[in-house]
Order: sequence, then C-alpha cells, then structure tokens
Amino acid sequence: MRRPRISLAWGVALCALFALSCGAAQRGPACIPGYALMPSGSCEPDEQCHPTDECRTRGMCTTWGDQCVVASERDCVQSENCRNFGACALVVQHASYQVGTCRASADGCASSTACADYGRCTLDRSSGTCVVGGDEDCANARICRDEKKCTAARFQKADGCRSSVLACQFIP
Repeated sequence: MRRPRISLAWGVALCALFALSCGAAQRGPACIPGYALMPSGSCEPDEQCHPTDECRTRGMCTTWGDQCVVASERDCVQSENCRNFGACALVVQHASYQVGTCRASADGCASSTACADYGRCTLDRSSGTCVVGGDEDCANARICRDEKKCTAARFQKADGCRSSVLACQFIP
C-alpha cells in the first residue's frame, strides 16, 4: 500500500519539474538582463519585450514567463520615462522574483527633460516624483529663459486655492 503513494509523490514532483521547464522563455538568475533563459538552457537576446511600447516608455523590457517586466536598473535607464521624468531607479516589488517598477531618483530628476525644461529637478521622496525644489531649479530651466518663469512659487488653482506644489512662475 505504501508503494503507490511514493509513486504518486514522484509522479507529482516530475510533473511539476516538467511544467517549470517547458513553455515560453524565462529570464532567470543564469542570464544577465536583456537575455532570456531558453528551454534549451541557453541565454538568448530577449526579443519578445524590446520592440514593445511598454519597454520603450516604462522599461518593461525583460521577459518573465509570458510577460514583460522591469527586472534591472538598465531596463529603467533606457526608458523614455527615465529621460523625460527621471524614473531611472529600479524599485523591486517582488523580491523573490527581482521584478519591480521604475521610480524617480535624485540623479534621474537632475538629468531629465522635466528638469531642463520646467525646473522639476528635485526628488520628492514622499511622492516619488520630480518637483520644483526652489528658485535655483527654475533659474536653470528653459521655462525661465523662454517664458521668464524664474521663481518657484505655489500656483493658483482653478478653484482659487493655492497648490501645495511649487512651480516656476513669472513674478514681476
């Protein structure tokens, strides 16, 4: 009577092992970012995710099973959100899988087009976004040169209340 249970247990284990080794390419610890672990065990360039809009804009460039995910700082740094909004840092959301999202970083904010154009050069750690930190951020921005909006101030919202966020403004 014991023998069938052992055979059943081995059968379940073999089926689980077989299921994990089949199917779509998966990036694993054996492959560097940008490469996918193929069923053959080799690492091949990851072509599934790189041509997608999600890779280009949000850094979701690594294949994980049948999904495109952010799995490295490199994924973030090559994204449009890094260049435009400073979202250059990987924040791991699922530690066991090493996948996450791209968030703004201090360096990312300082080198972003949002900084160069609008003075959003300072990382707001509470919101994880790039914001105007003060007059110096505005003074170095295109909005100051082109539109004379060189002073960091809370702006008037449509409802008449002042915003809690600073913006570069023209103050005569």
